[in-house]
Amino acid sequence: MSDGISGSREITQADFIRDVLESGEVRHIVIVNKNRAKVYMRSPSLAEQSQPSYEVSLGNVGSFEKRLERAQADLGVAPRDYVNVTHESQVSVANELLKVGPTLLLIGFWAAFMMRGGLGGMMGGGGGGG
Repeated sequence: MSDGISGSREITQADFIRDVLESGEVRHIVIVNKNRAKVYMRSPSLAEQSQPSYEVSLGNVGSFEKRLERAQADLGVAPRDYVNVTHESQVSVANELLKVGPTLLLIGFWAAFMMRGGLGGMMGGGGGGG
């Protein structure tokens, strides 16, 4: 399945290890927000190298890294030649807006209420009676 934006294909961890890692063509892996691994392949084209070829959903980052290390050892890869794994955080603007949305709505309602005159005279001076 392609994500439509970067052209990467989503695969399972098992498929990644069996089909992709064993090919020896993985350049590096970037773990994003501790829940997705973006897999970059060796390619003669610079444009292809700048985009991930595969994405893997992660349940647990530690277990994925251990499984990756074990698979490379089983393949006979020297530890100095293990695939480079880096971590990064990406902030979603939509998620950040959802976090502050309720507060912004309350401020908006309060501002609209105040601009219309507050309680409409109920807060005014209490007339002088006679």
